[in-house]
Amino acid sequence: MKKITGNTQIKAIVNDPLLKMYHPAIFPMPITKVRLFGLLKFQTFCRLFHYQGLDAIVDGLNRLNEVANLENQMYSIYSDEEKSEDDSKKEVALIHFPSKKEEKKPFVLLCAGGGYQCVCSVAEAFPVAERLNELGYPVFVLHYRTKKNAHFPNPIDDIANAVRWIIERKEQFNIEVTGYSVGGFSAGGHMVACFGASTLGYASYGLPKPATLFLSYPVITMGEYSHKETRNSFLGEKKKDKAIQDKYSAEKQVDRNYPPVYIWTFANDDCVSSKNSVFLVDALDQNAIPYSYHTVEGTAHGVGLGEGTNAEVWLDEAVDFWERFLA
Repeated sequence: MKKITGNTQIKAIVNDPLLKMYHPAIFPMPITKVRLFGLLKFQTFCRLFHYQGLDAIVDGLNRLNEVANLENQMYSIYSDEEKSEDDSKKEVALIHFPSKKEEKKPFVLLCAGGGYQCVCSVAEAFPVAERLNELGYPVFVLHYRTKKNAHFPNPIDDIANAVRWIIERKEQFNIEVTGYSVGGFSAGGHMVACFGASTLGYASYGLPKPATLFLSYPVITMGEYSHKETRNSFLGEKKKDKAIQDKYSAEKQVDRNYPPVYIWTFANDDCVSSKNSVFLVDALDQNAIPYSYHTVEGTAHGVGLGEGTNAEVWLDEAVDFWERFLA
């Protein structure tokens, strides 16, 4: 389709044949419900879902539009046999955003937030992927299991399988796998923070440690200051089990094998308490893990690239931090 703008009607995006396979990653609801908003402008749709930073979101969606015009860039990371044994794995997908530069570089895997109820890639991961592509980095955006299928350890399994799948295809994608980074937003930050723990994540799956993690306004703890919806979706019937809460509270799993972390949050985040970030930073301090921590004035949440906020520089800072560990 032609370039998307804030004035593009939802029905134009829905009806574009090249974007059809990407619908689950674009919209936070079943496509049958999205069609009810068909005459709305995209900018109005974004406001309904409290998405912030319209220009960045439009840029990210147009980057997806460019990607959709290449060969298929949306992949299943589970085999047919695995999906037949566990139907929930059918909803997991990985979207490749190839670098806009020819230089071979390590990849970034992005996990958007959504309280484990949906995956808000269009507002968070796509804009960041577009900017990273401009900087020369290949990106993969993970559409992981949510709602009744978000029960532990499914989302962490999805990250691990995505990383393994990418590494096994490094020649196909012409990427470096040494020095890869994983980024997460809100609930996506929780699953990424858990993946960084050797007890829960990369090491327990036999995978190489990420060079860095970058976490945007993340949920970290499953304890008192957790985000209720995220905790309930992830822990399910075990949500009040103290031992399970502790196991999946990322700050309680940090050890000296944890990757370096770039982490930022709004000081008065009105959705996920900034204490989550503080808990992780304290644990990183105690284990002498390098980190870069930034508290931004404001109450916002779910801003992705941070356009129009005091956090607009966060991605440049995160990339600078990451590149320190690539030498």
